[in-house]
Amino acid sequence: MIEKHFSFDTSRPGFDHPISLDKKGFSDMVQAVRMAEVMRGSAPKVLSAEEINIAKRSHRVLVALKDVYPGEILSEKNLGFKRPLKACEGVPPGEFKNYIGKIVTQEIPKDGIVTPGNTRD
Repeated sequence: MIEKHFSFDTSRPGFDHPISLDKKGFSDMVQAVRMAEVMRGSAPKVLSAEEINIAKRSHRVLVALKDVYPGEILSEKNLGFKRPLKACEGVPPGEFKNYIGKIVTQEIPKDGIVTPGNTRD
């Protein structure tokens, strides 16, 4: 929603007139709003092949901050997020809290990727 005062004569005395738009100013504002609507584009975002490739390389996954051994419990002290060197499927940042308290089922080296396959409830 946009609210803007309009005046036929912005030189008139009073509080509203000097801060209002005249006919040309209002027309310019409407054109700028229409341009902004075009610049926003359509709602659905479709990624190009290049964007998908970059996203695969630049995403972050849950990793062990130190060597973690079977039987250890995951916590804020041994979990973190990093960008993997190779594109991989990993646990996204939004799942961090869900992994706190899980038990490690197989050794995860420092910077190793934490997955559902190497942890359990």
